[in-house]
Amino acid sequence: MSKQVSKALLEVVNEMSDVESTISKIDGVIFVRENEQMIKEKISYLYNLLHAEAKFYNQKQDTLFDITEQLVDNYKQKLNLVYDEFYCQYVNIQNEIQDARLNQKIAIINYQKIINDKENGINRNYNEIEKKLNNKYELYSQIIDKCNKKFKECKLNFDKKMNEAFLIESSLIVANNNFFSKLKNKVFNFFKGAEKYKSVVDNYNQKVNDIDTKSIINEMRNETIQFITDILKIRRNDEDELEDAI
Repeated sequence: MSKQVSKALLEVVNEMSDVESTISKIDGVIFVRENEQMIKEKISYLYNLLHAEAKFYNQKQDTLFDITEQLVDNYKQKLNLVYDEFYCQYVNIQNEIQDARLNQKIAIINYQKIINDKENGINRNYNEIEKKLNNKYELYSQIIDKCNKKFKECKLNFDKKMNEAFLIESSLIVANNNFFSKLKNKVFNFFKGAEKYKSVVDNYNQKVNDIDTKSIINEMRNETIQFITDILKIRRNDEDELEDAI
């Protein structure tokens, strides 16, 4: 292989690395932004829900302030725990993608080397080696596809958990807005509003406490471990096969 061709090949590999690095950074920024926004929206929803409950029972916004702040903080911590695990899934999958791309580049460079050996008259089983290198490149393309599909699956599962396990349904009942209904509610809230609001806040607090983040995280972690184990098996078999050939 001529020096010009070798140089061009290396330039292509370097350009691939630059483009992939840029895309990876952009994807990372989008990932963090989207999921942090989701968490902010859920926390904002809970704040608004508590505000609506206070208003419904004619209570001041700072009524039970310490309790409601602790409730929201607990909810936020649980959201962040699950998000942190999802971020770990993302990082692990991205690491596998980067490793696969690196192995593709290694296959390209090794291909360049065997062509150089062939042109220099070195006696080797070139057809077999070229076949192995091509298989290696295609296999790591498949790994990248598997990683992308796995991330989409993890994203769907994460969204599902966010929308199911962290769903805090309102206990507010749509009231009849006629005069007598409003009067009745006003009288009730005058005598029982504080008590009822406390009961409602306690109910929300229990819903947040019941969110089983440990179970959710363990499920996600086991899923990640299994996926990485499967990828490592594929890589190990390929590396052993290629080492025997070269």
